[in-house]
Amino acid sequence: MSDTTTTLPGWVPALERLLSIARHDTGQSCRVANFLLASWNAEECGGFDFTELWGVGDPVAEDISL
Repeated sequence: MSDTTTTLPGWVPALERLLSIARHDTGQSCRVANFLLASWNAEECGGFDFTELWGVGDPVAEDISL
């Protein structure tokens, strides 16, 4: 019997969690959305100030740091 389970890289579940958070309307979600946009295209969407990590919870900051 072969194992068909695919193991995703650690950043994939983190990205999924960040995308889920970014869809809400909170201060934390705004920071996450800004991070995701800056990661995608900083020149067009603006950079990300990493001091903004002080405004998110530890699990979110950990996901961003991956």
